[in-house]
Amino acid sequence: MSDILKTPAAKWRQEGQVDPHGDHYNCQRAALTLGELTDDELANGVFLHGNEPLNVNALLRKTPGYHSAVVWLTAGKDRIRWLSRALEDSKAREQALQQRLNAADQRIDELTPRLSDHLEGKRERFQKWVMATKHPVFGFLDGRSLARGDDRTGYADEYVQGLWVAYLAFGAFASRDDSIAWLKRIDGIGQNRAELIYSMGFRRLAD
Repeated sequence: MSDILKTPAAKWRQEGQVDPHGDHYNCQRAALTLGELTDDELANGVFLHGNEPLNVNALLRKTPGYHSAVVWLTAGKDRIRWLSRALEDSKAREQALQQRLNAADQRIDELTPRLSDHLEGKRERFQKWVMATKHPVFGFLDGRSLARGDDRTGYADEYVQGLWVAYLAFGAFASRDDSIAWLKRIDGIGQNRAELIYSMGFRRLAD
């Protein structure tokens, strides 16, 4: 969308000025004029009754549900202003939370090597060990035994693949609870987000 088609929520905010209505709209929706109506109900009421002539009899008799046109228009005006400020406040909170999450993610990247990098480092040590070790029954293995499998993460040779799985299992990573507890020490990461990060593949290296 071009800048020409963008309309700011409020020019005073865009120009860095203070809210001309102060904290008048710093309240709950229910505290506004006709605050008992939902946004949709209010919009319908303004559309249907915003230009009606004053019904003096209904006003004097305090007929239930009757509101003069000026009341409908006042309620519509207040609701628009309130919704505009509520939306801007929500966007500001979302931006602040996103900044905290970004900072937490960056901190994780700084403190922890990526799983793939760690895995490849272990693979290099594993392969050196395989080639330098005299294995029962098989003796010394040659380079052909290290051919990768179809998924490229394991090995085609069943014996070597079994060694690789066992090698990864021997204290490669901290436990799930230890990994989550470590994540929660980072500002902005609670239990739910720590569990989500763990489910996406993060593992803390064992001490």
